[in-house]
Amino acid sequence: MRRIEREEQKLFEREQRRLAEESEAARTGIPPIKQRIASLVDDLNEPRPPPRDFDAEINALLDRYRT
Repeated sequence: MRRIEREEQKLFEREQRRLAEESEAARTGIPPIKQRIASLVDDLNEPRPPPRDFDAEINALLDRYRT
């Protein structure tokens, strides 16, 4: 449940950032597409969790239930 709340919070923050960038773009005269590209690049630079090792997780569960 917390993971879903965190994801929703991230989406909310991204939407708020996008809206702020659009209003900033309107105020400064920079085209919104350039602001959006900069926003997407910033999103790509965010740290991501390492990929899960499903094989190890499955083996650990199998080992637990075998004993």
